[in-house]
Amino acid sequence: MAINESKILLETRFQDSLGKDVFDVKIIDHISNIVLGECVEVDVRYPGENFRETYERENFPEEFYADLGFRGWDFVKKKIKERL
Repeated sequence: MAINESKILLETRFQDSLGKDVFDVKIIDHISNIVLGECVEVDVRYPGENFRETYERENFPEEFYADLGFRGWDFVKKKIKERL
C-alpha cells in the first residue's frame, strides 16, 4: 500500500439555488494518508463560505449529510446526493 493512496469519489460543481454563484465540491477517500490516516475528506467551496471536514469511513456519508443540514445547506445536500 502506498503512503498517500487516495481515490476521488466526487468532483463536481453546480450553481446555487438562485443561479448566482457556484459550489465546488471535492470528496476524497484517503485509503492511506500519512497525515489524515484512513478517512473521507470533503471540501465544499462557495464564495464567502467554505466547508472542509474529514469523516471516518464508517460514518460517511451520514455525518456529512447531517453537517450540511445543520448549516442549512439542504440544496447542497440534495445536489451531492444526486451525484454521489
